[in-house]
This record gives sequence, C-alpha cells and structure tokens, in this order.
Amino acid sequence: MKLPRLAAPNQLELSVPGKSFSGTCPSSSLIQWAMMRWFKAAWPLSLSALSLWCLAHLLPQMYWDFQFSRHGVAPVSAWFTDLSQDDDSFHYAYVVGDTVFAGKASWNDADSDIYGHKPGDSCVGVEYLAKTPWRSTYRRAANSELYWEKRYTGCALAIFVLGIWWSRIRFRRLQHTAFVVGHPLQGDPHVR
Repeated sequence: MKLPRLAAPNQLELSVPGKSFSGTCPSSSLIQWAMMRWFKAAWPLSLSALSLWCLAHLLPQMYWDFQFSRHGVAPVSAWFTDLSQDDDSFHYAYVVGDTVFAGKASWNDADSDIYGHKPGDSCVGVEYLAKTPWRSTYRRAANSELYWEKRYTGCALAIFVLGIWWSRIRFRRLQHTAFVVGHPLQGDPHVR
C-alpha cells in the first residue's frame, strides 16, 4: 500500500495492490459528522464512568458498615465532650478497658438527638469496633445502611455493565456503516 499523496489541492490518491482510489479530501463538515457518529457510539461509556465514580464513593462506607454490623460493640460509658456549633460535627468520648477514645459525628444527623445536651452528659448510641477500638460511630444503624448500600452497589454494577454492553453494540454498528471517501479509478468493474 502506498501512502496517500496529494495530486492537486484537495485531491487525494490512495493505491492498494490491485486498486487505486482518488477523491477530494474530506471537508470539515464530513470530519465533524464522523466525530459526531463516534460520540453517539461512545456516550454510553459515560454511564459506566458515572457508575465507577458512584462505586468509589460507596464502597469505603460500605466496608465500614460491614465491619460495624459484624464487630460493633457498645462501650460501657460514653459522654459528649464538645458541642460547639462552629464545626460541622460534635465530639464525644468513650472508654474501652482503661483507655479513653474520642469520636465525632455530624450535626446534620436527623437522629443525633444532641440539641438538648451539654458537654459531660451521657452519650447513648456510640459503637466501636472490637478489633480497632479507635474507630467508632454514633447512632448509625449499620445493618440497615449495609442493606441499602448493597442495593446501590448492585445498581451501580448493572449500570456499569449496561454502559459497556451498549457502547459495544453502537461501535459494531458504526463499523458496519463505515464508508470510503472517494471513488475507484481502476480495478474491478463492479466496484463503484
């Protein structure tokens, strides 16, 4: 196969063993049309990218909810330490053995029930992990959260597979409708 060469301005010649083609160079509107067809075939991949982003945000919290549902332990005593509304979270402390650990939770929690408390009041609803006691949570139903996170993960995986499958179908259609710009100069008589 010879490399394409310009015979005249905007004139393109291409030779393949047994055939040679000649025609004008594709105009910018033709290139835009081809790019638009490619984007139409590739857009389902954006669904897959969106589902990967969703999984990247969902899986870490799902891991910790799984850990709390299996190994969560309520401490013997816990109390509020800092209820300043200057931050987005409030702080609490709890005792495990002879060690005091600290934790924090969001003010935006609808179930927090902290608005009537002051520092030093008893804090009910704290759980920590038996293997890693410095990791704690406040009033979070880990089993319920894990149930919904499993559903969201399943949906995100289904959307990921759907996006890849759909784009493969569209790329196959794009390959079957490809065309050659130009017309044959010489070669088989039935090719036009």
